[in-house]
Amino acid sequence: MSETGAIVMLRALFALSLLAAACGPSTAALPPPATAHNAAGVRHLGAGDLDAAEARFRIALEYHPRFVEARANLGAVALERGELAEAERHLRLAVHLDPEFDEAWANLGVLHARRGELEAAAEALETALAIDPGLTDARRNLGDVWIRLGRFAEARAQLMRLVELHAAPSAPWARASALLAYCELRLGRPTAARARAERVLRADPETAIARVVRGALHARAGRPRSALADLAAAARDPLVGFDARLRLAAVRLTLGDVERAAPLIAALRRERPASPAVDLLGASLAAAREDWSEAARAARRALRRSPGLEAARGILERACEAAPAACRAPRT
Repeated sequence: MSETGAIVMLRALFALSLLAAACGPSTAALPPPATAHNAAGVRHLGAGDLDAAEARFRIALEYHPRFVEARANLGAVALERGELAEAERHLRLAVHLDPEFDEAWANLGVLHARRGELEAAAEALETALAIDPGLTDARRNLGDVWIRLGRFAEARAQLMRLVELHAAPSAPWARASALLAYCELRLGRPTAARARAERVLRADPETAIARVVRGALHARAGRPRSALADLAAAARDPLVGFDARLRLAAVRLTLGDVERAAPLIAALRRERPASPAVDLLGASLAAAREDWSEAARAARRALRRSPGLEAARGILERACEAAPAACRAPRT
């Protein structure tokens, strides 16, 4: 494992690590100019000067071609530019040179996540944490990946640890605690979700992720108008925003506000056309309009994608009762 000073750059969803110096086994006896150029490159990268950073890292590699931190930092430059194939080439070479290079594995996880390769991202991040359990950015990213995969128990396990690694009420603690509250909500533990969300909101009333938890709990308790403001505040969050928008549309339907619900549902369908939850909302919207043929079609789509979705089955039964012709000739 390399002993490095890591500079953390926060992105919308994933944290990227930059490596400043090294004294690991694969970089023994580094020429001092190599480490100096690598450190200068890290400063340039932190300031957003990608060209200068790349030049410094390449000079460092001219002094020592097996300098794994400089190689991995070239991968970080490529990630910043969105050049994912180039980033992977550098990061794969770094972990080939030093299989115990935890930060390079962590950045491979970021790369896979940006490609949408979430299972591969989880594997790379777990490898990084097996080497160094103290990599808080890798743990944060792993929690995010598990949430995106809908694996809330695995996300909760990482977030429980992450909360303990950050001091309250810091921003990293608040984010981890709010996501932990969200996982409790999704795992059907409303009491735990409420307690954790309220603690975060006492420290920062505008924490979006905690507000989606509170909004969902308001909706569940039959307080739809109280839910609206909280859910709207979280609607643009990169991790839980889609769920917030789903819930916002559902609350609008609960209030009978079909005209405001309809464009929300249309936007959700464009965003994730294969989502059974969106199909269910579409069925609910059609039922509210008494368009029983469309209600039946949308309910059937939801059930094909998620056979256990009882709410969709209930709408289908209502549609068939209200308009038997809607059930005789099913269409997609």
